Amino acid sequence: MPVVPRSVTPPPSPGPSNAGLSDAWTITPADITQTQTPDYGNVPWLFEPDFCDFKSFHLGFNISIGFTQVSLGKCVVQTVCPDRFMGQNGSAPLGSICVTVTGHNAGLAIQHLTIPAQYLMPANPTGKNQLCLILKGPQAGQVVRIKKCQRASKSVVTEDGITIHFSDYCCLLSILP
Repeated sequence: MPVVPRSVTPPPSPGPSNAGLSDAWTITPADITQTQTPDYGNVPWLFEPDFCDFKSFHLGFNISIGFTQVSLGKCVVQTVCPDRFMGQNGSAPLGSICVTVTGHNAGLAIQHLTIPAQYLMPANPTGKNQLCLILKGPQAGQVVRIKKCQRASKSVVTEDGITIHFSDYCCLLSILP
């Protein structure tokens, strides 16, 4: 079998004549602009301003164990009113909300925290006569009173007789006058 001689590698093609070597090192606004979208986790509705009247009530949330800033175990945190994005420590970063919780490791002092939405899980009701915010379906954004809490089937029955699964609503901790 005959050996084929190697061919010569052609030189690189010249770039545009008006482009200088220093252009590759120039910082442009496109280099600085962040295009990353926040992770809203299971609560994207919390960031929709027209979903409900957020200024009128505190929403209850459980915090996943992935949030390691503070150990919140079985605590239920509540949103700050009237603006869930503005807390005692200032404005919350994009994709986070401001909450309060009664501290278990700092006596009974109220702790003010900023928590990324990816760690929030809507709190389940603990019994009848609680108010809940419906999250899905044709009644999304409406507040209803719980008539019966069915923990075995993970659902509640509203005063109107509608059965709602735990994942379709969020417990309201208090309503502001």
